[in-house]
Amino acid sequence: MHSYSISNINELGVSLTTSTMVKTQELVGYLPANGFQAIEVNSPFYYNNAGGNYLGFPVCGCNLSNSDYHKYMVYWNGSNLHFFVENVDVGNISDKRLKHDINPVDERIIDAIGNCQVFQYKAENRGGLISIGIMAQDFLENCEKNGLENPLDYEIISKNRFKSDEEELFYSINYEQLLLYKILALENRVKELEKI
Repeated sequence: MHSYSISNINELGVSLTTSTMVKTQELVGYLPANGFQAIEVNSPFYYNNAGGNYLGFPVCGCNLSNSDYHKYMVYWNGSNLHFFVENVDVGNISDKRLKHDINPVDERIIDAIGNCQVFQYKAENRGGLISIGIMAQDFLENCEKNGLENPLDYEIISKNRFKSDEEELFYSINYEQLLLYKILALENRVKELEKI
């Protein structure tokens, strides 16, 4: 037998779309989740009424900066884990059909990253372990030197809260993007050396 916990949205601050349903075994039909949070305690599956299939575990949340609520889902395809926000995969995509404004990489950002020194350090959220990486402020300074006016337009850097209950924002570096730029910087260096 399944047990459910249903709470008013005003109390929990959770919102689900009208197309979101939670299927019950005891009731005929579906229990609408619109305006309520519905949690299937013993087997917490997110149910998509339109598709008629179980899609994953329900996770709901909101932006820290406002009251917009979002629906999250995690999906395992047998070899990779995918994370969805409002039914859109927010992971990496490679299919050309999902890309636009395709251009050669701006040499200014390649140079800016190539000139960033890599340090070892202890970050406050890594339990005292030693990490390596660049300083976000060094990258921004190099971008300014190279005439790159809007570095935050690039996925490599973003501003985020360090603590969810504090307003102050800190810089984060996307190291997957960083490595790709580093490869391009090294390729440029190799080409320069080959000319000598």
